[in-house]
Amino acid sequence: MRIATINKFGSPDVVKIMQGTVPVPSSKQILVKLKAASVNPVDAQIRMGHYEQYTPLPFNLGFDGAGIVEAVGEQVSDFKAGDRVFFVPPILNGQGTYSDYCVVDAELAAPIPEALSYIEAAALSLTGSAAWEAIFDRGRLQSHETVLIHAGAGGVGHIAIQIAKAIGSKVITTARKSNHTLLKGLGADIVIDYEDDDFMAQLVNHAGSDGVHLVVDTIAGNTIMDSAQVLAPYGRIVSLADYCPPQNLISLWPKNAEIHLVFMTPSADRLKKLAELVEQDKLKIIVDKVFPLEQVAKAHEYLASRGRTGKIVLSIE
Repeated sequence: MRIATINKFGSPDVVKIMQGTVPVPSSKQILVKLKAASVNPVDAQIRMGHYEQYTPLPFNLGFDGAGIVEAVGEQVSDFKAGDRVFFVPPILNGQGTYSDYCVVDAELAAPIPEALSYIEAAALSLTGSAAWEAIFDRGRLQSHETVLIHAGAGGVGHIAIQIAKAIGSKVITTARKSNHTLLKGLGADIVIDYEDDDFMAQLVNHAGSDGVHLVVDTIAGNTIMDSAQVLAPYGRIVSLADYCPPQNLISLWPKNAEIHLVFMTPSADRLKKLAELVEQDKLKIIVDKVFPLEQVAKAHEYLASRGRTGKIVLSIE
């Protein structure tokens, strides 16, 4: 079978398609014939060596997938051969979903909603799970609260907007001007252009005297520190960014702020809840561009470009 592997850290061209052996599922696992896998920032971060102490070489890339169950372990009763599934394996496990086949613990997989293609299901799996963990599991967002979601047009951001609106929360988000109409169509109440000179002043104005109850950070930089200007007392900040520069957080102290740093944990329950929203027509998945598996290096190059909207996905045929 084909599998995308790195034997050294570096630029996108270090990702190579190699030949591997089809894995055999253990008693509690399923073997999935992959149809699609999405390209996530964590893949690029691993490729560049950000986590080299946790990712010994050679390392196989890919941390989500969608496909058809090919075989099941003897203790698996929830799935059978032919089922359509999507899943997120343990992050940094190195098994890799940029491949033709993958085994995964059955308890981490969920049925793909009929309304979704394999491409869309792969696009939803990791980023949707991350958005759910940020908004609900860590952020504990309530229907009467306001959330500020940075980078609303990104893979996590566009899903976070929709799941927050699904419970009736007010959503403020940031994006370049060209994406404002799209994000308002997804339910955002207020969209602010992060390229405007008075960007922060606009955020403060729209947050109002009450402030925002939750900030979701997907961009790093000084976002955590700057959030003090808009955060409500006892507000929460959830960061999905891996690398943040040193920041002076003293201004968050009088706010009694909570800061959560998220390293996403896989959960089939989250996937099932996301699937329910898809079936209720409350969640749409935006796919920016699809690359064949053989063009994985080009997909990583595109991941580094600016102005993307939604997800990048590998088609595995």
